[in-house]
Amino acid sequence: MIRAGESPRRAVRMTTPQPPVAADSIRVLFLLQRPESWSNVREVCRRMVADPRFSASVWVLPYDVRRGADNAASVRTSARLLDAESVEYRIWDESGDFDLRSHDVVVFTAPYDIERPPSLHFDVVARHVPITAYVPYGLVVGGGRKNHLLQYSQPTQAGATMVFARSWAEKSMYREYCPTGDSHVFVTGLPRLDDACGLGSNEVDGDLIQAIGGRFAVLWNSHFSIGSHHRGSLDYSTFDRIAGQLFDYAAENRDVALIWRPHPHLMPLLVSEGLIAQSQMDGLRRDLCAAGIVLDERHDHRHAFAASNALITDAGSFLIEYLMTGKPMAYLQNPDGPGLTDEASELAGRLPVARDAAAAIAFIEHTRHQSPTDWADLGRLRSDFLPMQDGGSARRIVESIASFAAASRPGGRERLTFSKYPALFRLTESLRDMRHSGDAKSSWFARARGVYRNLRVEVVESIKRRPRVLRTLTRMMRR
Repeated sequence: MIRAGESPRRAVRMTTPQPPVAADSIRVLFLLQRPESWSNVREVCRRMVADPRFSASVWVLPYDVRRGADNAASVRTSARLLDAESVEYRIWDESGDFDLRSHDVVVFTAPYDIERPPSLHFDVVARHVPITAYVPYGLVVGGGRKNHLLQYSQPTQAGATMVFARSWAEKSMYREYCPTGDSHVFVTGLPRLDDACGLGSNEVDGDLIQAIGGRFAVLWNSHFSIGSHHRGSLDYSTFDRIAGQLFDYAAENRDVALIWRPHPHLMPLLVSEGLIAQSQMDGLRRDLCAAGIVLDERHDHRHAFAASNALITDAGSFLIEYLMTGKPMAYLQNPDGPGLTDEASELAGRLPVARDAAAAIAFIEHTRHQSPTDWADLGRLRSDFLPMQDGGSARRIVESIASFAAASRPGGRERLTFSKYPALFRLTESLRDMRHSGDAKSSWFARARGVYRNLRVEVVESIKRRPRVLRTLTRMMRR
């Protein structure tokens, strides 16, 4: 396990020697923005490192360029993760020598340009790298117009050469909401769910086991969308509605271990909304511990998945992902929120739903006194909503990228280089710039251009059907 106090390094040597890399290897770059996203691509990267067809590397980026100094802790956490697994990486900085053109494929782990440095915005990367791929950072559960724009319509999602989807249902969401449709979406499953989320294959953090102390453990996942900024748009959270009563219940019922796992944005939001001062955060953590409540801020949620006996969750990835455990779960519904996707709504209709703290507590009490056999039908939910999770998602992604890269190299010839073919190289780069300049146009521009072209065709064809008008216009043009 990773312990506090470990210092990150710029790069580390592989403990397991990488097989000889072929001269025409597929050079793949992973852009890691969030520590939580490493589990999404870990197995993909590991397979590529062991495969002579590939040369894989990782750049660790700021979590969100808007957060300033707050990014340092996130970068350190990502570095510790990669150090612990002996993965080579570089910590990105604006002044360093970071050449995008030396890669054939870039894998994005987050879609939002606003969170990345401008030099790594999607259109800039796509201008320099032939193949762009996006592995979703989470499982889309929340509905509403704003979330559809966030999850399917960002430049990364709309412009990527390849997007990897969890299921055919997710692919259909791209068909409905992505400006470029779903022809670039490949249904592979998500690597973070391979091997049943790693449950049973990884040791659970001993500190978490000690904090639970053999009690019945309920994982509580709370979304960050509270306060005036989110009201009426992305207000999926029930935290402001039920937190007080849940904290009281946990403090009074010490035979229940409430594992509170807030969304990474929730704690900063509590401070920004003036609900608690930054100087009081350490006191809050001490109070939670004294009340027997386990605050889980680990980068890897699989520890809490493995250690818990049940889940209560706001709208979020866990609503689907926890199905991998086969354990009971309940959906915390904000009655004033935008609701769920069609797929998640179907799932919620087959689960207990709690709309207030009393219902959430009733679910906990009911669950801890029931036999595991009472929840046997959860296995059917897993097969229905996680159809591609057979442990092979990472392998399918690796092979998809390999096939696409091979098809992009006609005849298997090596990529053009400036030194050998300067004129052809310039032409190739210019064509790529032109293509991506067109791809980068906003969706409204593309629609307007389509309307103009259709209208132009109608006018021209109408004139061609009227010889006198055609001859008159021809004479005018000649003059």
